[in-house]
Amino acid sequence: MTLTLDIFIHLEAVDRNAWQGLPDDRPLTDIGAEQADRVTDALNTARVDAIFSSPVLRCRQSVEPLAILHRLPIEVTLLTGFALLQEVYAAVPNGRAVLCTTGDVVPPLMATLSEAWGVPVPPRDTRRGVVFSLTYDGSTGTLSSRDLGVGS
Repeated sequence: MTLTLDIFIHLEAVDRNAWQGLPDDRPLTDIGAEQADRVTDALNTARVDAIFSSPVLRCRQSVEPLAILHRLPIEVTLLTGFALLQEVYAAVPNGRAVLCTTGDVVPPLMATLSEAWGVPVPPRDTRRGVVFSLTYDGSTGTLSSRDLGVGS
């Protein structure tokens, strides 16, 4: 059984220096909402079995169009690192999931998995619209990345 997981960093959000509310409540901009639609189009090349998100609003908004299209709930996760991968694998051991999270989660996750699996780490890239893909069979996996061309 193999999980395929596409991970991306939330899309364009309201500037943190201009935002007056709680940091986790900072929403997408209008451009970010358009990017979410384009990410949905780009990720809609194969079946999606589950959608996960960080609890922060901009992450949930980034996957909302994909969740609507596939009629799936957005599973909010507080986990990071290998525990996050284990949670997703337990939910989708033989299928495809999509995860949106914040920029501070993705690079350390890729580095940890790269070291554990003995595979090259994808280049560090926190641009909007870059998707990191992994396959995981419960013990080892592969890592890759691609630019969907939706960033600003």
